[in-house]
Amino acid sequence: METEQRVDRERAIWKVLPLHPQPQPLESFTSYLIRLAEANGLQSIRELVALVGSPQRRRESLYNSPDYPAPSFYAGLAHITGCPEERLLPTTFHFLIRRFGRSTYPHALHQFLRKSLASSLRYCPACLAECDPPSYSLLWRFLVLPGCTEHGVRLLDQCAHCGSLLPLLTSPPQLARCPTCQGDLRTCQQTRLSDEILQPTHRHTQDLKMLLSSLQRPLEEAQAKTIGKQCMAFRQRQGFLITEVANLSGQELSVIMDIEQGSSLKKASLDDYMRYADALSCSLLEVFDTDRHQELLVPLSEEQTLKQVEAAIQQLKRQSGPITARTIRNLVGISTSRLRCYPQVDSLLTECLKGQARQGVLMKNQREEELVKLVEQAIEYLRARGSRVSQQRIADLLGMTRSALMVYPRVKAQLRQIAYNGPPHDLLRKVQDAIEQAQALGTSLTHRSISEQIGISLGTLRGDPQARAIIQRAQNESRQQRENALVNRVEHAIAQLLLRGEKPSLPKVSQIVGRNYASLYHRPQIRELFLFLR
Repeated sequence: METEQRVDRERAIWKVLPLHPQPQPLESFTSYLIRLAEANGLQSIRELVALVGSPQRRRESLYNSPDYPAPSFYAGLAHITGCPEERLLPTTFHFLIRRFGRSTYPHALHQFLRKSLASSLRYCPACLAECDPPSYSLLWRFLVLPGCTEHGVRLLDQCAHCGSLLPLLTSPPQLARCPTCQGDLRTCQQTRLSDEILQPTHRHTQDLKMLLSSLQRPLEEAQAKTIGKQCMAFRQRQGFLITEVANLSGQELSVIMDIEQGSSLKKASLDDYMRYADALSCSLLEVFDTDRHQELLVPLSEEQTLKQVEAAIQQLKRQSGPITARTIRNLVGISTSRLRCYPQVDSLLTECLKGQARQGVLMKNQREEELVKLVEQAIEYLRARGSRVSQQRIADLLGMTRSALMVYPRVKAQLRQIAYNGPPHDLLRKVQDAIEQAQALGTSLTHRSISEQIGISLGTLRGDPQARAIIQRAQNESRQQRENALVNRVEHAIAQLLLRGEKPSLPKVSQIVGRNYASLYHRPQIRELFLFLR
């Protein structure tokens, strides 16, 4: 028994690296891997991955998501380093994405951080020079940070010695040297940040430190909605409409609404949240401090809500947009049912919507009056030129469709009065041409479709006996052609069944030709075919 335990201990020793330094605060996962490999004399990260024993799929996740590989990768790394998984997670984006209520799977993280991360290493030479051994900060991955606030200098995104981009995972593993020219990154020349840039950089740095840190307490079940409520509360307390925040941040209105509503669509990215906070001149640290700003979640007073609704109505008027409950709700970010709870707001909305309706009716009446005059002018113009007056020609002259003109009752009455006043033979020729065109295109042969095609009223067409007879004859011929074609298809189906050695039946034939059983049964010609087969 003692021998077996000793053998197990010896085997375990070979599975653990000789040196296993622990991650530094805010050190990136890639930095820790490189530092681990470098300390143990490994020649490449692949050797370290092989020791972890990760399958091919997990190895690919490390290179596709360098600072957030598949969660199963941590267990193997924890085993060979003695570093618990709880200490490895802060080297990744795990806690950041959880704070926003997003999925912790790599694909969801890529979507959320799609505009926020640098694809290659960015570094502060002063930070590298101060640390022994040096390490890379996870903060340097974020493009929102132009520099290091600790030293007040810009982050470099390439080797200052040779100008090469620096990969996140270098080969051979070395933290302070350029893999291309072997230049010492700690000696690269630095550029100071201006005071104007330093202030927002400091705010964003503090935000990211909070977002990347371990969670001190369980998150809300609907975390995204909780954060959305906080964002909306900050906006409302500052008196901004949703459109104003969208303009200030340069974002689409749908993104702002997604942030505030914590939508399941999850269009908003980390970059969108940061731009939202910048537009309100607040930090995400303040937004996430739900305890300190608990009073923000108290609903606005009726007076505050009334001011926001009034501002939304004024903006819609300036933009000549439709003033509806929906457009007001979208601008204010408060549901219509909540707005209606306040008597003064409800009264304002009711009066405003009634006024909008009256304005709409007035505008429609004015438009109708204009069109009545335009139709009269079009009729006079066509008669003066000796042209045939038709509904279609009038619509063409006005640049509108006949259906659009028919919306207005008085205009519709005008058009209905227009009768064909040309030679009878000309009308018959046009009807015949319309029939031939419909037959060629395979479209329906109805009085309405023909009247619309030749541009005369339906009543005028039906009132001409000769035109009506031509259309009736064409409809009968078309119907007979369809019947003959169907009989031919049935005969062909019967022949198919006989060739296959099957007895033809109406249900089988109906399946082959794709027609309803009853539809075939009620046709005498088809019933006769089956009587003949008995």
